Amino acid sequence: MSSKKAPLTKDKSRETLKRILNYIKQYKWAVVCSLILAMITVALTLYVPILIGRAVDRAAAQGQVDFQGVAKIIGQILTAVGLTALSQWLMNHINNTITYRVVMDIRTKAFDHVEKLPLSYLDAHLQGILSAG
Repeated sequence: MSSKKAPLTKDKSRETLKRILNYIKQYKWAVVCSLILAMITVALTLYVPILIGRAVDRAAAQGQVDFQGVAKIIGQILTAVGLTALSQWLMNHINNTITYRVVMDIRTKAFDHVEKLPLSYLDAHLQGILSAG
């Protein structure tokens, strides 16, 4: 006895997305912070190759290298890489927190709903692993 699921339609996908966004709505400031950190990460990631190009430009020819200028640019590269790592870590932490809390909210709502159902309903409608066998 196999249970086939109906294919996911566009309408069903939109409905599911709306329900998920409704749960995420209460964490909108965390989502905004995450998006800002994502933009910072991308900007700094794109800035490092520009700095590398500037460092290469400081070496005009053999024996004509502006070592002080290159050292300064290397410091800027290290700063950019450090800030990129920090912003990425913070973004991932915020995203994980949002995910954890949304899942907790969904589970809490589901368990609250199940607790209100009469036992006779639960006995008549087996779900999960009990109905698979």
